[in-house]
Amino acid sequence: MEIFEKLECLNGVDTDLNHVQRENYLLFCSNIKRCVGKEGTVDMFKRLFFAEHVGDMYDACHAPIMTCKNGNVEVGTPCIFATMHYGPYKAIGRYLLSRGISLCIPVTQRVYDTQKDSFEQSLSDLVDDRTNVVFVNVEKRSGLISLFKYVRFGYSLLIYLDGNSGIGGMSRDDEKLEDFHFFHETIKIRKGVQFLADKLSLDVMPILATLGDCNKEPYIELFPAISSRECGIRKMWSFFCEYMKNDIAQWEGWCYVNSFFKYKHNETKVTTSSEPIKRFNSERYDFVITDTQYLYDKANSSKVKLSKGLFDLLYTLHSHDCSIDVSNIGKPMLALDLQKSQILI
Repeated sequence: MEIFEKLECLNGVDTDLNHVQRENYLLFCSNIKRCVGKEGTVDMFKRLFFAEHVGDMYDACHAPIMTCKNGNVEVGTPCIFATMHYGPYKAIGRYLLSRGISLCIPVTQRVYDTQKDSFEQSLSDLVDDRTNVVFVNVEKRSGLISLFKYVRFGYSLLIYLDGNSGIGGMSRDDEKLEDFHFFHETIKIRKGVQFLADKLSLDVMPILATLGDCNKEPYIELFPAISSRECGIRKMWSFFCEYMKNDIAQWEGWCYVNSFFKYKHNETKVTTSSEPIKRFNSERYDFVITDTQYLYDKANSSKVKLSKGLFDLLYTLHSHDCSIDVSNIGKPMLALDLQKSQILI
């Protein structure tokens, strides 16, 4: 399907409860609202899809090499190329290989098992006997040793700062994760890049791919290298956040940054009266239908399964902007729960 057809298919995602991308759209919007304080839109969601499609185009075998806006990287001392899942980011690997850079790409066990072969295939026209690009499973016991070995052989590392799944995932709670003030939220970020830069004495070079302005070709942007002594992980995240402000929709992370939140709950205090007449809290809750009916909590990026009867009642209140006397609900405990959860206010 052509990209413009795919984008057309996103029309109505904000109103069609059965839309295949409905839940992803609500997650995208609720995370933007929670972190940045602005409303996500269908056009912003489409821009993310468009960025991913452009990335796929430039990532295919024999695809053109994306141009670099501000000069070109040159072969030299190995470094860490640090990037984010932003814009058409899949073009970065092909660009670096086309410049003669040998790349070592650290990945998790899941990515190694499910995506390594496709990555290698997309890069095969730029790879000499698969020796100038290697993927290292960092969850193997020998993973760190392999990174050290390849750096000694002249390979540079390509690392995604927002690749937070890492060893142990986000469930771990130790010194390998650090708090970071991400716009209006506090998230947990991994310190792996900082650790590797220090242990390997490698400078860090930020690099991004972006769609840029409308009606212009996408491009890669290089930024001045940060010495291994100065490359604190917060400094790098702050740099990327500042860059992202100009076009936040291009960051893929809006679809999963909620898994990085330090505080999982973000309940906005709503003033409620003791009066029995209540309305549906449309500011916090929305609806989605997949295998069954769900109420989507935009404050916490989560969903709750509903019976069809309760779903129909709440959706009627929402769609008709009407109120209900909670004494008429018939089940006192249910009525109380709906008010405690601020579903009815």
